[in-house]
Amino acid sequence: KNRYAAGAAETDALAQRFARDTVALATVATVASTYFALLSAQDRLRIAEDNLRIAERVLEAVRGRLNVGTGTALDVAQQESV
Repeated sequence: KNRYAAGAAETDALAQRFARDTVALATVATVASTYFALLSAQDRLRIAEDNLRIAERVLEAVRGRLNVGTGTALDVAQQESV
């Protein structure tokens, strides 16, 4: 009886270690996934900021063309919407 109880306890302990390792692995995977999502979001933000700076420079150029008479108000309005 005691031998079977000891065997069952060892098997249970082994199962608990596997469960612990599973939780640890899942936690590491979640942290890694969140980290890479953060890096991706930072890249998208940087690209969006770069695009905004470029669009603002183009808007200045289009306004300059309007001021010298080679551009139209429509060109300015379209660039402002960008």
